[in-house]
Amino acid sequence: ALIVEDDDNERSLLAAYLRMRGYAVEEATDGISAIEYLKTHSNPDVVLVDMNMPRLNGAKMVSRIRHTPRWRDLRVFGVSGSERSQWRLPLGERGVDRWFCKPVDPESIVHEIDELVGV
Repeated sequence: ALIVEDDDNERSLLAAYLRMRGYAVEEATDGISAIEYLKTHSNPDVVLVDMNMPRLNGAKMVSRIRHTPRWRDLRVFGVSGSERSQWRLPLGERGVDRWFCKPVDPESIVHEIDELVGV
């Protein structure tokens, strides 16, 4: 899993929880860092993207992912303190696969990841 979150506490908490559940986790603090990571590594099982980030927000990052053939099939989970409609992101192949409103329950995210990747 790649966690893209600018808040250190939220990113660390979610990363620790996923690692405890057996997932390999990488972390990025903004959309630019995440895109650079994706360019140089194999695709993760899932990308968890906070929407409100500096440099490249989550909605723009998701758009880049969906318009890049190598990443088009990545599973992307959006995370935000606001509703998905405020970010104008569809669900599905042109947007996010799942949406979570903050505060996020790590257990529900792990459950959705397990279902999506077939664990």
